[in-house]
Amino acid sequence: MKYPLRAWVFWPTFLILLAAVIASYLDLQGFLAVSRQLNRIILDNFSWLFSAGSFFLLVLTAIVYFSPLGRVRIGGEDAKPLLSKPRWFMVALCTTLAVGVLFWTTAEPLYHLYGPPSSLNIEAGSSEAKHFAMSSMFLHWTLTPYAIYLVPSLVFALVFYNLRGHFSIGAMLQPLLGAAWVKRHAGLIDTLAMFALVAGMASSLGTGALTLSGGLSQYIGGDTTPLRLGLIIAVIVATFVFSAASGLQKGIVKFSTFNTWIMLALGLFVLICGPTLYILSLGIESFGTYLQTFFGRSLFTGAASGDNWPQSWTVFYWSVWFAWAPVSAMFLGKIGRGYTVREFIHISMLYPALFTALWICIFSGSSLYFDAQGDGVLNRVLNEQGVEH
Repeated sequence: MKYPLRAWVFWPTFLILLAAVIASYLDLQGFLAVSRQLNRIILDNFSWLFSAGSFFLLVLTAIVYFSPLGRVRIGGEDAKPLLSKPRWFMVALCTTLAVGVLFWTTAEPLYHLYGPPSSLNIEAGSSEAKHFAMSSMFLHWTLTPYAIYLVPSLVFALVFYNLRGHFSIGAMLQPLLGAAWVKRHAGLIDTLAMFALVAGMASSLGTGALTLSGGLSQYIGGDTTPLRLGLIIAVIVATFVFSAASGLQKGIVKFSTFNTWIMLALGLFVLICGPTLYILSLGIESFGTYLQTFFGRSLFTGAASGDNWPQSWTVFYWSVWFAWAPVSAMFLGKIGRGYTVREFIHISMLYPALFTALWICIFSGSSLYFDAQGDGVLNRVLNEQGVEH
């Protein structure tokens, strides 16, 4: 076998997840109660760490960008790129936040509009709440999450190509802890990262399935049943397996290119045919609010006021991105060969964040506009029919 199964990485993770599936089947309500309690314990005790960690990675990215390290070429001076920059950008865009961006940019701002943090004394549905909703979208979906993905990806790329490290998640800790320590504990590191990935993947996969199910309901009718969700998930998994098995150039690049062009066409259509002036005006205003409140909002944990809004939204997002980051870093780092560190930051962070910011202006702005024109109609749909509609 070319890539043998690593038993100490696969089996512990598989057995724990299998036990979770069986437990949810035997007693779903009890399983959900335990899961919610564990989730609450993590967020209550480590909100400060997630907030500080995400902010630190963004600051570290800026330091690296302007440092001499920014001129280092991944793989050495003679390394040849695996992908052209446009294709590299499309792959980076579609393999990170794409599903979440498609799903949440219309629904999430409505939650923030009608349910802002109590500690900020913002009136629900007010113009201030609109600015808060849009600036929250910029915070949750642009620079910070991409920085969480970028730093481990860049570390892995330099360790794997320039330091000739092993192709494993643990290799990312080599500059910090040394090659000997990483080699001794590689199995444990990879196991923890694999468990975090699969647990986090369930959220993203569920989001994608709900999105497709809600879209189908508008055309063929019917409700979002377990059978429909199961069939949709089966198609998603089959597409993923086909794409991965086809290789980088044949499968992943082609799917990413197709998806990117579809997103561009959809975005341009809504921008031109939708409330264009409102989209541009609210987007610029709200981006200013995002910049003005960036530091306070990035480190907002609600500890002083007892407000649990950050744990429900911002800190929860940071924890999800951190769960995805280690395994995503192996892929994003590998396809960065042949480019400088500064170019890596451009393609893997700055350009996707800019694309997402424009997407937020268009779709989040349109969502707030049509909700206001319909006297809260989209919010009623959200509460009565569910987020997937």
